[in-house]
Amino acid sequence: MKLRNGWSRLLLVAIGPSVALHLGCATIIKGSSGSVSFKSNPSDADVKVIDARTGATVASGKTPLMVKLDRGAGYFKGAKYNVVIEKPGFSKKEFVVDSSLMVGWYLFGNLLFGGLIGWFIVDPATGAMWSLDPDETYIELAPTARPSAAAEAHVVIATVDDLNGSSLMGLGR
Repeated sequence: MKLRNGWSRLLLVAIGPSVALHLGCATIIKGSSGSVSFKSNPSDADVKVIDARTGATVASGKTPLMVKLDRGAGYFKGAKYNVVIEKPGFSKKEFVVDSSLMVGWYLFGNLLFGGLIGWFIVDPATGAMWSLDPDETYIELAPTARPSAAAEAHVVIATVDDLNGSSLMGLGR
């Protein structure tokens, strides 16, 4: 193919990198982000998803909740998230959503479709070579122990003589 004018070359320069960036098999099949769902019993619990590397909150809401999270955190680095689920009156649950290598799509898919560009450039740069685990979470929140009524009750016994001329807990004549 011979490029005859400047527009053809410009078009090739503009489109070429975009095409090359989408040659990774995992990028084509799975994309660079993944859906992760959070459910709890009882529902309507607060969910906070925190990027483990930066400490930034990347998603929040109430259960049931589905969020899109980046699979990668840089070139050849999988993403990692700390998740906190809590509801007043129930114990707080914390766990990690971590990434793992998608061996099938990344290794074997690039053998067929992406080649070396997919293996060493596209999928590692986009994060598409990683999967998020767990991608679906169901949490049972345990009620927190409530103090017994006897522990909360306060009884003050006083005689009239105790109240004469003095003040007992703000009471007196």
